[in-house]
Amino acid sequence: MDHSLLSPQVFTVLSIGVGGTVLAALGIFSQIRTAWRPLVKAYLPLAALLFALAAAAAALGQPASVWAPLALMGASSGLIGAAASASVRQVSFAMARRVSHPLALCLAVLVVSPAFAIYWPQVMEEQSSPLLDAENFLADAAPILEENPIGVATDAGKPVPLFYDQQVTPAPEVLKKEELLLHSEKLVNQMIRTAGPDATYNCHGWVFTGGLSWVKGEEVDGILTDNGYQPIAQPHAGDVAVYRDEAGTVVHTGIVRATGEKGFVLVESKWGRMGRYIHAPDVQLYASSYTYYRSPRPGHLLRGLSANQVELKDIDVSEAL
Repeated sequence: MDHSLLSPQVFTVLSIGVGGTVLAALGIFSQIRTAWRPLVKAYLPLAALLFALAAAAAALGQPASVWAPLALMGASSGLIGAAASASVRQVSFAMARRVSHPLALCLAVLVVSPAFAIYWPQVMEEQSSPLLDAENFLADAAPILEENPIGVATDAGKPVPLFYDQQVTPAPEVLKKEELLLHSEKLVNQMIRTAGPDATYNCHGWVFTGGLSWVKGEEVDGILTDNGYQPIAQPHAGDVAVYRDEAGTVVHTGIVRATGEKGFVLVESKWGRMGRYIHAPDVQLYASSYTYYRSPRPGHLLRGLSANQVELKDIDVSEAL
C-alpha cells in the first residue's frame, strides 16, 4: 500500500481519523462549556463546505478515497449541527432526542474516528496486497528478467529468447498472496490446482518450453505462425488456448486438457509466478477473449528442445480430474 504523505489512503485516515476526532472534541466542548456553545452553529455551514468540496473532488475525477471522507465528514457535521438546532430539538420524539443529542453524536464520532484510523490501514493492506502484486504474479513477462542462454527457435528458424526470473520471493509469501488473490476473485472452488507457485516459468514458457523458462507474450504470435498453428472452432485435448486483451495482444496461453458435450472444455494453464490450474476457459484473470489453435507438429516444444532435454513439468491429468 502507498504510504506516501499525499496518497489517497493517508488522506482518508487523516481526514476521518484526525479530522473526525477534532470535530467531535470541539462539539463536546460546545455542549459542556457554555462559552463554547455558539461554536456548534458553525457545524451546518461546515457541512455545506465539506459537501461542496466532496462534489468538486468527484467532478474532477478524484478517487472515492478522496471525496468519500469529505462527504462523510460533511454528514457528521450536518448531523451534529442539526441535532443542536432548536427547531430539530422541538419536533424530535423523546427517544430521538436522546439518541440525536449533539453530545451523544459527538461522543460517537469521537469513538469511531480513532478506531477507523487504526482499522482502515489494515483493511486496505489486506485488500490491496493480492491486487497490488497481481501484475507481477500474473504478467506474461516478469519485470525482472535476464535472458537465458539456451538457444531455441521456431520451426522456421526464428530465434525465440528465453528468460529466467531473478525476483526471489519467499515461498510462504507467494503462497499467501496467491491464496488472497484467488479468494478475492472467488476462484478457489472453480479450479483444480496441479502445481504450486513457481517463478522459473510462465504460461507461455510452460506451453512452449515444457516449463523450462519464461517466454514473453510478444513472441507467441510468431511461434503460432512459424509452427503451423491454425485457429479452430472445436478444440480437442492437446490444443493450445490463446487469450488476448481488447487490443488483440496475447496475454495468456494454456493447453486444452479435456472436452465434452455442449461445449465443455477444460484448460490447464500457468498463472505468472502463481501455480498451475485446470479450469474452464473463462475462469481466469487474464481476458474474456480466447481462441483455440492446433498444429500438425508433434507437441508444442520449440525447436532445439526435446522431452529428453527438459524435465517436463506435467501431471497425470486423469488423476487430477
